[in-house]
Amino acid sequence: MEFIPRQITLAVSTTVIEVSPETGIRQRLAISLANASAGAQIIYLAWGQNAAVGSGIALRPGASWVEAIDQAFHPSNLRITVIADNAGAVLAVHERLG
Repeated sequence: MEFIPRQITLAVSTTVIEVSPETGIRQRLAISLANASAGAQIIYLAWGQNAAVGSGIALRPGASWVEAIDQAFHPSNLRITVIADNAGAVLAVHERLG
């Protein structure tokens, strides 16, 4: 099986952006999303729908969300979107597909 790693940093604002599309036939093996913002921006995460400020999983600066198959957890293959409560947010992304 070929593994596809991806490590990126994204600028997140008050407009919804797609972090990762639905993976289709590939299995998402791991996903790590970390709020690397220097300010006080909160980033909101959503799977399979558009993220909304004040809804879903909220990442404060320095916080992260990790789902990994090697932790006896099966990450969702749904599309992942994010939005921030204020402009200037930074999201660090690490993803592995198999």
